[in-house]
Amino acid sequence: MSTKIILTADDYGVVPDLNDGIIHLVNLGVLNSVEILPNYGAGGSDSLRNAHRLIEETKDSGNEFEVGVHLTVTSGKPVNATPGLANIMNEHEFKSFRDLPSTADLDALYNELEAQVKVLLNDPIVGPKVTHLTNHHDALWFYPNYAEVLTRLADDYNLAIRNPNSVPKGKGWIYYVLQNLVRDITKSDKDEISNSYKARKNGKFIGRSVSFRSTDYMNSKHYGTLDTFGHTPVDQLDTEVFKKKGKLKRMFKKAHKDDVSVVEFMFHLRKGDAGSLHDWARKDEVDYYNGVDPAYFDGRVVEYLSLVEFSDEIKDLFHTVDYDRGSWKNHSVNITLEKK
Repeated sequence: MSTKIILTADDYGVVPDLNDGIIHLVNLGVLNSVEILPNYGAGGSDSLRNAHRLIEETKDSGNEFEVGVHLTVTSGKPVNATPGLANIMNEHEFKSFRDLPSTADLDALYNELEAQVKVLLNDPIVGPKVTHLTNHHDALWFYPNYAEVLTRLADDYNLAIRNPNSVPKGKGWIYYVLQNLVRDITKSDKDEISNSYKARKNGKFIGRSVSFRSTDYMNSKHYGTLDTFGHTPVDQLDTEVFKKKGKLKRMFKKAHKDDVSVVEFMFHLRKGDAGSLHDWARKDEVDYYNGVDPAYFDGRVVEYLSLVEFSDEIKDLFHTVDYDRGSWKNHSVNITLEKK
């Protein structure tokens, strides 16, 4: 049985260079899943405009891809601001994922996430491509009450969701535990984030069991900053790209060795080259939307270049008996996290 691979790019819809890189890699036949942030512009209007551009500028390639709604409560503004979201906002914007408390009203949270889904799903051009949900910074998995809202929304709209079970395990630990235990939230919330992560790592969910359709796991090994400050020396660019290509090869080998049905490979991309390194401080690109951190743009350029250089090999792998293109709609598996 061939292992089905979904190659996904996050954070489409806001920053031009990120959008350009994703469009290029769809046209190259590498990506087959694009996660679109739905809340950029009034009522998501700019997100939708950029989604139309994605579809228009890739249609001649003939390369099929699915769209995920990249739900967010940690970047930009709500589509439907209500008083029940006040605790997770700084005035008009969502708080940083590092400062996200557990105290949003759950009905208001569901209504906001549903509104974000509808920005894309109800559009006659984009809607037919929407097959799944992901969530920015994985923040809806921080707290069981938020995760229950996410899984209920997915069930109500018959959509798959990204598996919170990711590899490598160490990267997940840093993301959930270290970064969120040092910021301005209560000790109770810090403990809840940590305990929820530990439970999920063991296939458990605190307070009840939850079920959803997803991949067997998500591999994020390709993603990551290049050093402490995300800053790439120009003369080391080729070396960094070579390292990323090596990670890609190992990701494919691991998926096949694990003998699972379907795996998601997750990428963060920015179109660029050596000449575009170190210009991530251009404030005109990101000031209007918090939560897409320009400090990591060099790393995104390296990810982009490694996929471009490895694109022919990726397409060749999908012509072997070991691998096939995966689909959120057709190949997702049933996942259950048992009650702890």
